[in-house]
Amino acid sequence: DNAGYINIVLKERSDLGLNGFYTLSGGYGNSVITNNNLNFNYRKEKVNIFGNYGFVLDERNNTFKTSREYMEGGNALATFTETNRDPRDRTHNFRLGLDVDISEKTIMGVLFNGFNNKWTMDAYNYRFDTENGMPTSFLDIYNFELHDKKHIGLNYNLKHNFSEDSYLSFNVDYLYYKFNNPTGYENIYYDENNNFLRTEYLRSGKITPLATWVGTLDYNTTVNDDLKVKTGVKAVKSNFENYVNVDNLENNVWVEDPSLTNTSFLDEKIYAAYGSADYTLTEKTSVKLGLRYEHTISKLDTDKQGTVVDRNYGIWFPSAYVNHKLNDTLSLNLSYSKRITRPTFNDLAPFVLFFDPNTFISGNASLQPAISNAYKFSVNYKSYFLSIEYTNQDSTIAQFQEKLDPSFEAANLDYTKTFSIILGLPVKIAS
Repeated sequence: DNAGYINIVLKERSDLGLNGFYTLSGGYGNSVITNNNLNFNYRKEKVNIFGNYGFVLDERNNTFKTSREYMEGGNALATFTETNRDPRDRTHNFRLGLDVDISEKTIMGVLFNGFNNKWTMDAYNYRFDTENGMPTSFLDIYNFELHDKKHIGLNYNLKHNFSEDSYLSFNVDYLYYKFNNPTGYENIYYDENNNFLRTEYLRSGKITPLATWVGTLDYNTTVNDDLKVKTGVKAVKSNFENYVNVDNLENNVWVEDPSLTNTSFLDEKIYAAYGSADYTLTEKTSVKLGLRYEHTISKLDTDKQGTVVDRNYGIWFPSAYVNHKLNDTLSLNLSYSKRITRPTFNDLAPFVLFFDPNTFISGNASLQPAISNAYKFSVNYKSYFLSIEYTNQDSTIAQFQEKLDPSFEAANLDYTKTFSIILGLPVKIAS
């Protein structure tokens, strides 16, 4: 007898070998903008190497206009400022990584990434002051500004799969940033009739190296068809040294302004433990519960004032979510969560950025974190939905709050309460 042939074709894995892509884009919106990327991936058996490089150029101009009116001694005082900026923003970023399959259930990886952002700007600022509607002075300001930001990051990660639905992962990161921000100002003063009075020269600088270590250990598992559990711990350690200087040119010699020049040192540690559970109570009802504890130790010292921030506190952050399906088209959702919003290091670190000699932005070392409690109820019917939410946030962090100097800085509001109703009514225009 003549039996037939069985033709077995082994399909080659499409993810093996070298592959990659690049993108080029450009645009114009009062000036040039471009965003370009190159990506590659090389996989062979148990080793995977990947990376990308990107370049961004943005030269779009911008204009700021501010006005301030206030009463003083029975007189109405007003200030108007217009700033025309001609910036050039260039960013190089890269990433290079390696993943190795140690075994069928364990993978290890390392990642190296970074960026170099250089933002330069020439600006012309025009300001005039009035008293009871009549001009009192005029001012022209020409300034140059540089923001040079560098970042290097290293990551080591390890993941072990105990089963298809259970794994343990470990990550450790080292992040280093360095910010350099020198700025120069030429201030030309005029009287109420726009006659020249004098010229002043001012310069400021800010150098901030920042280092952060982050370690996390997470365990995820599916206990059964009804219960999924996630737990983990995290530790973060950050420190920076921030140097700020402001100098005035007097008799062709730069003289330091001691009230605006200082060096500060921050050391912050955050420890956290957390867990969550997704549980299916019934065929129509599911519940998600979470609990996180964070303990923060933060200390900020300056060479002029000594210790200005010394905090040591712990906070619990619970969350809960309930979903109930009344039928196949109608469901109800109820949730609560407590969250924290920390001030950024840029907000905390002292710095000075002048709009004019009497108006500037500065850092605020005394910023507190903001704590919010959010409550939400929503109804979903087919593709329609109704959402009602209330959020109460204490010590809200707000930008550009005016001080009496006058200067602007990030500051804590007493609270922010938000009540919102969202109604979604999709309209199907065509199939």
